[in-house]
Amino acid sequence: MKLISQSDHERLNLYYAPEMKLFVWDKISNLIYVDQLVGISFNNMSVTSDLRHDEAGVSNDLYDFLQAFFKEHPQFVKNDFYITGESYAGHYSPALASRIHSGNKTNEGILINLKGFAIGNSLTKLEIQYGDYAP
Repeated sequence: MKLISQSDHERLNLYYAPEMKLFVWDKISNLIYVDQLVGISFNNMSVTSDLRHDEAGVSNDLYDFLQAFFKEHPQFVKNDFYITGESYAGHYSPALASRIHSGNKTNEGILINLKGFAIGNSLTKLEIQYGDYAP
């Protein structure tokens, strides 16, 4: 619901009726949404050896996805590329940015025009950030 409410063309007004937003992301940019990672939530899989258990594995999978995307859609290759996320993206966004940077530096695959990344309400170090919630 949050994803839709933050990037959709409509929102609910005070009377819970839909109304058009004045400002939306897709008027000036293209968006790619990557759902929860494999093995999370409803993303079940039969081959558990493909599960990732660290940022390196996840960032490699996301990098491979982006390489496949840009190969299939070369018209987007020259566009500026930003990574955004929230919450646990505090782990995945920096790891993916690092993976893209290293791939670009070694001329691995298609150059991804990474310009930056942003994380909202990031979860980076659970034991520090949640220390105030538990006795």
